[in-house]
Amino acid sequence: MVAVFTERDSVTTYYNCMRNTERFPHSKYEFCFPDFNRTDLRPFWELFGPHMKSVGLRQPRILWNDFYDVARKAPNLEKLTLAHLPREAKVVPETRRRRRVVVPPAVVPRQFPNVRELLLGSWPWSSEGTDGSIHRLAIVLKSLPQLQVINFLPMNNPADQIEISRVFIQVLRNPEVLLPNLTRINLKLELNNEGLEALIVKPMNLQYLNIALSDGVNGALWNQLVTTLRPTLNQLEVEFPDYFTNLEAFYHSQECVQLLTNLKALNMTNFTDRMNSLGRMTKLKNLKITTSNANTTILSGDYQNITKLQVTSIRLFSDETITRILHSFPHLNFLQLNGVNDFGLFTIYRECAHLSTLELIQSTCTDEGLTGVPIEICNDLRETNSFRDVDPVKYR
Repeated sequence: MVAVFTERDSVTTYYNCMRNTERFPHSKYEFCFPDFNRTDLRPFWELFGPHMKSVGLRQPRILWNDFYDVARKAPNLEKLTLAHLPREAKVVPETRRRRRVVVPPAVVPRQFPNVRELLLGSWPWSSEGTDGSIHRLAIVLKSLPQLQVINFLPMNNPADQIEISRVFIQVLRNPEVLLPNLTRINLKLELNNEGLEALIVKPMNLQYLNIALSDGVNGALWNQLVTTLRPTLNQLEVEFPDYFTNLEAFYHSQECVQLLTNLKALNMTNFTDRMNSLGRMTKLKNLKITTSNANTTILSGDYQNITKLQVTSIRLFSDETITRILHSFPHLNFLQLNGVNDFGLFTIYRECAHLSTLELIQSTCTDEGLTGVPIEICNDLRETNSFRDVDPVKYR
């Protein structure tokens, strides 16, 4: 349960109602108004601050001093949400009516010693442009020494996705930003050679990584990145370019797949190579592939450890390919395919003894494929409206 405060009076009301509590039912708080650190709210922070585990700062403008005050007043904070990045207080210049310049108090940096998760609620635009966003995001990350997870709200605009990825890569290149405990970045990172180098030189224990390789990436760098992350990485999502002129990275991808022996989940988009090396990934349980032609990508193999398979192919599956898939993945309990016909559905029924979930997208299955009853009999039962009164087993 989250306590959301939209104005200062709501904090006062909450304090008056809950100040005698001994149970402290709330550990998650959100502040949607400025001046949430006013001196008249000090009793609230002194009582409830030590019990806060999650704080969301959703006001449109927050200053660095207010940001660091949260670290002092909520020392046990584990999750922090920022709708906007903190900024410097503006100096009020001298005017005709005001005979002095108002200088904001000096910023005293503090750290959030227990914060494990950071959620950025919007794209961090800055009045100083992209460079200002890089600087401010770097300061925030430096104040979170135990950070493990960085989340971003979903972005519908691909241009924003690419821009924030570029900003984040630039922040990672900052030698003062140390993220030794970071395990997950919930953002698709658009990586060129510069981005690959930034991830290679930064010591991180990433368990999840979502990347999109740009055209012309160096295959040796890609191979080095995978080798660096091999000990900890267990979830990997890779999007290859639509038109890849540097085929070297494709060839190196086979070598990388063999190195990722600790992977449990692998998602490859625009994958055109052959996946005959996945058998060496003995811990892999979840495999998702998007390809232009699954008939040439998926070869016969022995993938008994994989239990969840999702394959999307632009070219429809041939009957031979479906048979090859089911023979190569004998222990599937989840299967998602597109463009399956009646023969493919019959084969799935016959070969997948452990299947509990089947998702068929844009398939051409008829009533015959779904029931096992010849299509002529299905048509007769539908025309006579007698399909509810008969046992289809006798017609199979």
